[in-house]
Formats: sequence, C-alpha cells, structure tokens
Amino acid sequence: MRCQARNPRYSARVDTNDYPRFGRYVLRIPALNLILSVIGLFFLGQVVLERTLNSWAGTAGFAGSEISGITCWALGSSSVRSLTAGEPWRLVASVFLHAGLLHFVVNAFSLWQLGRAVQVLFGGTRLLGIFLATGVAASLASDAWFAMRGSAAPSVGASGAVCGLMGLLLAHMRRRTDYAAQQFGRQLIGWAIVNAAIGLLIPEINNAAHAGGFIAGYALDWLIEGPHSRRSARFTVPVTGALAALCLAALLWAAVGAADRSQQLRDTMNALVKAEAALNEAAPLERLGALANELETATRGTTFARDGAKTADALRGDGSRREKFNALEALYRRASEDCGEPIPISETR
Repeated sequence: MRCQARNPRYSARVDTNDYPRFGRYVLRIPALNLILSVIGLFFLGQVVLERTLNSWAGTAGFAGSEISGITCWALGSSSVRSLTAGEPWRLVASVFLHAGLLHFVVNAFSLWQLGRAVQVLFGGTRLLGIFLATGVAASLASDAWFAMRGSAAPSVGASGAVCGLMGLLLAHMRRRTDYAAQQFGRQLIGWAIVNAAIGLLIPEINNAAHAGGFIAGYALDWLIEGPHSRRSARFTVPVTGALAALCLAALLWAAVGAADRSQQLRDTMNALVKAEAALNEAAPLERLGALANELETATRGTTFARDGAKTADALRGDGSRREKFNALEALYRRASEDCGEPIPISETR
C-alpha cells in the first residue's frame, strides 16, 4: 500500500511496505534506516568507550581509524568461547559492532546498496528478519570455523549479514526470467567473486562469516519463495518479531553492561599485576590468598571466568612459584585471546 507524502511540496511517495509490521503495530521508520541507525549508534558507543579505555591504558585517544579488541569485547564481540561461557547475546551484538571507521563505512555503504533492493522486493518486515537471521548465522559460522581450527578469535561486523542479503538477492534473481533480473544477477555474481577474492588476499577478513551469511541468505529465499512460500508467509511476522525482541534484549544487555565489563577487565589486569608483584616479593600465603579472592571476584561473569577460578586456586595452593607464574600467564593469554589482542597489563596500575 502506498500513501501520498504529507508535505505538498514533494511529489515523492512513501512506500509503507518499507515499515516493519508486527500485527497491528507498525514502526514508523523504514527497516533499512532503522538498521543503519542502530549500527551507527553502536559505532558511536564504541568510539566513546574507546576513548575511556585509552585514558585507562595511557595510550593516545581514538583517531578514527581503529577500534581496539578490548572495546569490541566489552560491547559484544563473538567467539566460540563466548558461547561456552554462556553469552549467546554476543552472536547478535557482534553484528552491530565494527573494528574501525573504514570497516564501518564500507559495511554501511554495502548495506545501503543491497538493503534498498531487498526492502523494495521483500518489504521492511522481511528485510529486518533476514538481516538479523543471516547476521546470527554468520556469527555461528565464524565461531564454528575457528573452533574447528582450534582458535578462539573474536569477530565483529555486519558484513556477514550483508553477504546474506547478497545471497538472498542472487537466489531471487535466478528465479526470474526477465532481462533486468538476469543482468542484476550477473552483477551480484561479480560482486560475490570480488568479495571472495578480497577476503583471500586480506587475512583479517572473516571469510567464514561471509560464507555463512551468504548461504543462509540463499536458503532463506527458498523458504520465502520456494514450494512452501505460502506456509512460510504466515510465520514472517511472528518470527521477525521474535528475532527483533531477542535482538533488542541482546543489544540492551551489551550497551548497559559494557562499562561493567570494561571495569572487570581493568580489575582483572590490576589483580594480575598485584599477584605478579607479590610472587616476585615472595609474599606470604595469606597475601596470595587475598589476591586470589580479588582475582576470582574480578573475573566472575566474564568469558574467562573459569580460567580466573583456576588461577585463583593455583595462587591459594602449595605449588611452586613457577607454577603460580604460569597460571597468571595462562589467564593473561586467555583474556587477551578473548579480546583479540594483547591487553596493556603493564600500564594498568
């Protein structure tokens, strides 16, 4: 359904199909604009948190080029360890985070280009559901791939969901026989090939997430327009509504708890520094026990909570100094791996 724009100075029409619908309720903002706005707000939040963490670590302020892995971890970067630690909300939050200004701009521009086509062809409700579903599928594919390789590398970015939109559009265009659709389909194949080539040339690009999102998008077109399209159409609104509700809860959890998680990371690093100093000074067991309690409290609820408990037990135990140093080093490595980069432990005092 279309309605005339209220302002008589403009002759453009507003397609109300662009608005996400949940039964009788309609969000009065096009789905694509909503997604881009949330991504933009989260990038702004990353910039603010980055400046705070840089002030803590004593490094230079954010210059707009890169976002640290520590900031991404605090706001919700996803890894296989985050799942085993009971933090599935990171599968959603990581889709709305980016590793730097260039990463954000490229993904936002690509989403704007492909998202407009999906919004016109499938509507705003389906665009929102497809973006969220393919984004989560990309996060799962990334975590599974790194787990098979024995790695726990974290990932962020909307590119997996963008590739999902590309896969959806390609599958849709292959179903159509008109010349324009065939040409657009060939163009999409060219984009997919270029995207894969760039991913192979640049090691930092997460090809597993791209492939997972693309395959999920291609499969969703079969559900939407395949033999069971009429049956699946009845589930579009409830499924999208459920995904949107889960996404909202995950993003709120990520945003509200970011400051606490960054503080926990600071406390953990400070406790490690104190414990190392106490071991160097041959402090009595009572002092090490107090530091073990401090370390265990600091790591509680984090993705490396189990390692924190093991390290605390090692400090309380009767093992050698070397074993206790090794336990501290193992915890530091685990926390750094979860953040995706070495944590500036020497500057946290």
